[in-house]
Amino acid sequence: MRNGSISLRLVGLQLGAGAYMVVVTPVLGLGLNPLFLIGVGSLCTCVLMLPFAVKLERYPPLEACHHVHKSQLPDRDVEEAEGAACLEGIRQKQKLKHPVV
Repeated sequence: MRNGSISLRLVGLQLGAGAYMVVVTPVLGLGLNPLFLIGVGSLCTCVLMLPFAVKLERYPPLEACHHVHKSQLPDRDVEEAEGAACLEGIRQKQKLKHPVV
């Protein structure tokens, strides 16, 4: 299942690259500077990806934080315990992914 997913993504990437070349070739034939296309493409990528990057940088993954429930803690300790639990969950996942030999 996973190999099929990877193969489909690679095929999609090739189709996207082919479509890009079909669109860009006539534009370059009109005399547009290729550096301009690189700059505009980079700017568009930045604008589209920046919100996702900020969100992922500010908040840890949700699956790492699921084992602490707010009802188990006093109100004043909820934020501190959630932060500590998230960090501990992330550390445990990293240990499982990269065991020390």
